[in-house]
Amino acid sequence: MHDRDRTPSDPAAPPAIGDLSPSDAAHAWATGREPRHLRQQIALLRGSSPRLDLVRPCTPGDGIRTLPPDTWSDLELAAIEAADNGRLSVFLPASGLPAELVEDLRASRDDLPARPVLEVLTEPARDQLRLTLDLPLWDEILDGRGHETRATLERLSAHELLEAVLTFARHRPIGLVPVHRDHTGTRTPLMEHLVEAAELVTDAVGRCRLVVTVARQHLVDFEQHVQATLARLEGRERIRYEVRFSVQDPFTDTPAVHPDGSLVRDAHGQLVYLPGGHGALVKNLATSGGDLVLVRNIDNVHCEALRDEAYAWRRRLVGCLVDLQQTIHELQWSLEGSSDDLERAREVLKAELGVEIEPTDPGTLRDRVREALGRPLRVCAMVQDTARSGGRPFWVRDRDGLVSRQIVETSQVPEHGRDQFDQSSWFNPVDMVVAIRDHHDAPIPLHRFVDRTAYHLVRRTYGEEPVTALEYPGLWNGGMAGWNTVFVDVPAEVFRPTKSLEDLVSRVDQGG
Repeated sequence: MHDRDRTPSDPAAPPAIGDLSPSDAAHAWATGREPRHLRQQIALLRGSSPRLDLVRPCTPGDGIRTLPPDTWSDLELAAIEAADNGRLSVFLPASGLPAELVEDLRASRDDLPARPVLEVLTEPARDQLRLTLDLPLWDEILDGRGHETRATLERLSAHELLEAVLTFARHRPIGLVPVHRDHTGTRTPLMEHLVEAAELVTDAVGRCRLVVTVARQHLVDFEQHVQATLARLEGRERIRYEVRFSVQDPFTDTPAVHPDGSLVRDAHGQLVYLPGGHGALVKNLATSGGDLVLVRNIDNVHCEALRDEAYAWRRRLVGCLVDLQQTIHELQWSLEGSSDDLERAREVLKAELGVEIEPTDPGTLRDRVREALGRPLRVCAMVQDTARSGGRPFWVRDRDGLVSRQIVETSQVPEHGRDQFDQSSWFNPVDMVVAIRDHHDAPIPLHRFVDRTAYHLVRRTYGEEPVTALEYPGLWNGGMAGWNTVFVDVPAEVFRPTKSLEDLVSRVDQGG
């Protein structure tokens, strides 16, 4: 077994000793977990995240493709044809809470005086507070306060007012936090994604398919929200939505530790298990039934006035994928038959995917080329913006010396590589389209292409306490490390985040 095929809980991984009590072990067995796996995860939690060997940043002409304008029309037509044929769907991870927004609101609350909000609003430096009161999420807060009106709430202190917003946002999934409004009411990120999906993936018979991953405790809220949203949309869009919710497997939850290394426990003394991050969603993607799938971030959405450019670029990404997949499938059929396109296949792998396969004896070479062509395929948008945090495109060398394109997070970079990481001017807005069926139209086993050593140690909170949690290899970095990858330069306008208070306030300030 190759090292990259080992999970943190794999029996072949190095043994480790944890501090599980006999009752911990008994509880682990009772909940379907093996104590030895937990001990290995605990050992990882007390270590450090593995680091990657960066070769150089990907740039236009060296790992990032620039699409010539004279190709745009053909690419968009290819995407429309794929949609008409029922090949497209959306995979939307939506389980996250608005952590960045909550932190921003907490900081704003602590910065405000305990004086009436109307008094504070007269101060010249309180423009952000003024805009905060105009956020669409206020509409829902007011609706939920019964007899209280905006005037009543504005008699609160500024500190108390921000506390009301913070309380609303703290336990609300980010997909259900209102970010826009129109004449019909407020619009959440999930609603905006439903509108976008109608435009991009609806087939010739009006079917629009989405798989939305949610946390189990929020499933009912999402179901109710979708029902209410579709009542507003389906008549207008004249389509039939097929929205399926997918819950992260609870057995992918992992233990956590306090800063002193002690295990996090609940009020009953039982170990606390936290979700294993987006990397645990590889299984959900694999079982989605998709063919060509748009993988999107729940907190990257456009208001209606700004959609046309984003739609055009997403169709171009799909068109790139369709064209490249067709070429790969033709080569695969050829290599299974009597004709010999081995050299052409090597050229395509090198020129299109950056995968260079050195010549060996003909039998071994054919196997290696066929294996490389048979990997899942993804085309990822890359946006030039040095101010945004997030994964960045790099050429990376693995432990076998092979160099490939990877999306790299800051946590994967060693200290001595931070300067090199900061040299990258592009970042990944989690805007990609993936091909997950082979040339026989069978699902590709995605678990085989995960770099299991690329787990993350992340800072979280349990209650009000900081803890360290273990996350599986991220869905779009370690979770797709073995995929064939194409990066495409797209304009910054395609990225419209709704993560932070600044993001939301800027939309109010700009009228959308």
